[in-house]
Amino acid sequence: MKNASPTELIETCQRKFMLGQARLRQERHELAILSLHGALDAGLRSHLHLYRKVPATNDWATLLQTLAEDAKQPLSQADLAYLERIHSLWETIAKGNTISLTHESIIGYQQYAAKLLQRYGILVTAPENVQVIAPQKPVKPKYNLISLWYRTQNLVLLLFGVILVAGIIIFGLRQTLQPQPETANLAQNTALQIGLSESITNSVKLIPGEVAFVGPNVGEGLALRNEPSLAVTSTVRLYLRPATAVEVIQGPITNEAQIWWQIRAANQEGWCQGQFLRKR
Repeated sequence: MKNASPTELIETCQRKFMLGQARLRQERHELAILSLHGALDAGLRSHLHLYRKVPATNDWATLLQTLAEDAKQPLSQADLAYLERIHSLWETIAKGNTISLTHESIIGYQQYAAKLLQRYGILVTAPENVQVIAPQKPVKPKYNLISLWYRTQNLVLLLFGVILVAGIIIFGLRQTLQPQPETANLAQNTALQIGLSESITNSVKLIPGEVAFVGPNVGEGLALRNEPSLAVTSTVRLYLRPATAVEVIQGPITNEAQIWWQIRAANQEGWCQGQFLRKR
């Protein structure tokens, strides 16, 4: 603002003074003080620029001291006190602090500023009774159920359609990505079924209470287990060599795709796979 012409400074002063009054009507007190300070600063400097008495610095104290020594329109002690009070309020607000001023006090500052500026040939309108503009409360629209349905039915139908299409797509993807049984699994199941059928074929000939014999294809021997299972928890009590006579106690039962018989041999009772037992 130091290089501005007197005319530009006067226009800035008038514009900021009007802005301060508008902010006061909106009860924005702190912004009104900032605008008022800006108007005074521009207006007082315009007088010094007009008479070629521009202060060496832009600070407020130098500006007031220069005007106090002005021969044409010097500031009085009362003027200096008033202007220092306004500048103190401006500094407080500029530092981010809040001020406590009544609406009437700010009107008083604006009325003083208008008279002071008019003394320096700047025409501004002094506020008499600035009317406060109260914020209007928004009016909530009234809806009944029927009007609400008509207003939202298109959105509801659109959401329903989106959900339906998404469900169809997800269902189709699940059907496409569902793993199909592989050839190896089919072959394994077929082999288990064949082995189970052979075991049943050999085991149906046994009757509880009669004597059976261990078949030849048992390798190191037929395992006699404490339970009908090949799991590691099933303990092997002994191994029966081929042609060993055993007494059939009960059976058959099916477990792990195997036929099992409970037998007694060498004073031991247990379970063995029925496919390895024979009758003579």
